[in-house]
Amino acid sequence: MYDKGDVRVVVANEQPLLRHGLKLVLQTHGCRVVGEADDLVQAIDLAYALQPDVLLLDLAAPSGMDTTLRTMDAWCPFVRTIVLTADDVDAGDESGAGTNVVRKDAPVAHLLRAVRPAPRGELGTPVRSRRKGSTNRFGLTRREIQIVVAVAEGESNKGVAVRLSITEDTVKHHLSNIFDKAGVFSRLELALFAVHHGLVEDRRRKIRPVPRQPIIDVPERKAG
Repeated sequence: MYDKGDVRVVVANEQPLLRHGLKLVLQTHGCRVVGEADDLVQAIDLAYALQPDVLLLDLAAPSGMDTTLRTMDAWCPFVRTIVLTADDVDAGDESGAGTNVVRKDAPVAHLLRAVRPAPRGELGTPVRSRRKGSTNRFGLTRREIQIVVAVAEGESNKGVAVRLSITEDTVKHHLSNIFDKAGVFSRLELALFAVHHGLVEDRRRKIRPVPRQPIIDVPERKAG
């Protein structure tokens, strides 16, 4: 049995009426909607900030859904992303606790089976591995990982080229492939990707507050 609020969900749909309908369906069947988004960027930001159990995604992905899912893997490895689609999907994709794709014309039961985790004692099998700390699933080569680390440490393309003894054009070519594989769109996102997967240390953890000097009241000297 599922108790009210067992599953935390972020719902992403650009149409307020449809988004509200999805929210009502989920709340009626033992889920708690913790966030709503009307575009892809907001959806990923909310998923990263709130770390829900599920991101229910019903949005167009300009860069492609594969890239979007890789972005979710990079930023939110423990959030299950479920995509609502009008396209045909394999029957196997619509069943099981690890469902990633559900047709929009599917019965509500299919959506609920995708959103809600397997009952206690049963293990669902997710479609994509979500083990934090591993970058192998992104297909990054040894050289690409070296470039990721260099960028995360603040190197420019020229700096990366000097460090690795390669040309700037080669760096740019590698970065294009890296951005595509990791599902990121900027050097900042790539740096966050590197920190998230343990390729570099989060420098914020090294920042310690500077202790304040105690204020000592010095009594005024009396005029002699």
